[in-house]
Amino acid sequence: MDKNIGILGTGALAQKRYNSLLEINKNFNIFIGSSSNKRAIEFSKGKKIYSNGSYDEIISNKKISKIIICNETYKHYDLIKKCLNNNKHVLCEKPLTMKKEETKKIKNISYKKKLVLTCGLNHRFYPAIKDIKQLLKNKNFGKLLHINSKYCYSGREKKVYRKEWRSNKKKTPGGIIIEHGIHILDLIFHLFGKPKNVNYMLTNNFYKLKNLEETFAIGVILKNNNSIANVFSSCTNWKNIFELNITFENGYLDIINPNPSYGKSILKIGYRNHYKPFEFLIREYSNKDTSFQNEIKQFLWLIKQKKYKKTNIDDVIKLQNICEEIYKSNKKLHL
Repeated sequence: MDKNIGILGTGALAQKRYNSLLEINKNFNIFIGSSSNKRAIEFSKGKKIYSNGSYDEIISNKKISKIIICNETYKHYDLIKKCLNNNKHVLCEKPLTMKKEETKKIKNISYKKKLVLTCGLNHRFYPAIKDIKQLLKNKNFGKLLHINSKYCYSGREKKVYRKEWRSNKKKTPGGIIIEHGIHILDLIFHLFGKPKNVNYMLTNNFYKLKNLEETFAIGVILKNNNSIANVFSSCTNWKNIFELNITFENGYLDIINPNPSYGKSILKIGYRNHYKPFEFLIREYSNKDTSFQNEIKQFLWLIKQKKYKKTNIDDVIKLQNICEEIYKSNKKLHL
């Protein structure tokens, strides 16, 4: 596989993707694309950057076959389409596009051209999540009973938040659900299958930006066994929190902060024994976040194995559909 790879964007996520690429292979030739030459040059200072330029210069460069897109959501659709039409494999940060119909269109292009198109849902690649996936294969826990989860981050000052592109409805498809909560919904569906029914509540009682929800609670009935999963997420919390509590008939799994930047990452594994005190094991994980690195490795593997139909694109469409149905039916709240 060639070592040339482009990154479109110069923000915090572009920095994470750049660092992750060098952790995988220090010999990658990394190209940086930006809508601003000044930002591209600033980003490249002190870094091992092979070349930088405009979006179009990076996308049209025939030496590059893989591109990672790390900029604002409203730009994604056009950039992804250009990349695919220039025969580039694409890993794009979430939300993938502004609406599911756009995602369906670029999915069709990727299939037609046999190119990998995948969305950045890095939470699947936290070590604790991968361990849970393995534990579930053993089927020692019995039937899933219910799931309770909380995923929040500390809110910015109103004047700061209102200047961000995420606070502009023309640049983002929605608020906290599509920008943040989508990760935990994806994890639940990734681990336990498709939803059967979804109920929700939304509010925006702090920033009060119309059509941009800042707190939500969702109840999901899973299709496999009618178990209930509750998801709560907000961008108005006093501190960052990630908890995923999974209860089975024979035990439980509790994850606290699979993202180590939120605090110590812990997986508690509990087993029920009706004749002894409740027993549990604790696994602690590194304080280094390797999820982006592992996700890029998966992206490269999909390309090498020509698995362009084995990406998460259908899962993304399913998540977008849930979000769009919620937004459509929630007009009466005048968010």
